Amino acid sequence: MMGVVAAARRCPPLLAGFGLLLAAVRRLRPTGPPDPRTAEHPVPYARTVALTEEGLLERAAVAGPDEAAAALAAAEDTGADGYAIVLHRLVEAGPAAWTADVPAVPAALGWAELGPFYLAAAHRSGTLPAPTGPAPTTTGAP
Repeated sequence: MMGVVAAARRCPPLLAGFGLLLAAVRRLRPTGPPDPRTAEHPVPYARTVALTEEGLLERAAVAGPDEAAAALAAAEDTGADGYAIVLHRLVEAGPAAWTADVPAVPAALGWAELGPFYLAAAHRSGTLPAPTGPAPTTTGAP
């Protein structure tokens, strides 16, 4: 009991009234793993997706970005977060090819969540073609 009271005295002034509770919680759930060498390490994105970035780069070079985008859409783990990063890297590796036919790539992706990531990567590359057609109009008072 003495250890709990001593721990309660070490609380910051704001938490002074909660010292005994905090000391009890610390005994139940100490911070961190007992041995950091045995702690589970985070898995990098490269191991969280079925398709590799290198394989998709090769497919884009041989068959075009549309085929690589279709492969992303057909992956067994479609929807994995790592594909957004992979898509960004694919566009960075060959921005001219990936932005040659902008509407075709999101259509080939077929997965609505990847469309914005593709457009962001294409915009970031600076190779998006200039918009064509009339400028959008606004309705309302000036």
